[in-house]
Amino acid sequence: MTVTVTTRNDINLETVLRVAWQNERVTLSEAALSEIARCRTAFLNLIAKDPSVVIYGVTTAMGELAHTRLSIEERERH
Repeated sequence: MTVTVTTRNDINLETVLRVAWQNERVTLSEAALSEIARCRTAFLNLIAKDPSVVIYGVTTAMGELAHTRLSIEERERH
């Protein structure tokens, strides 16, 4: 069988067991893919429009350099 993920409620202990231990395949429904695309667009708009926003590992470096803000060019390279 295949586990189909449509919402985050579809990821639970039963489906983790089926995928991780029983080797079932996973597919994302069209609704899930659409929601992922919508959220990604909203996130990219946020970091493009608000230069003051701090998001670890996205607008900043990681680890001990987390206090370092990344330029747009550095973000793209990162």
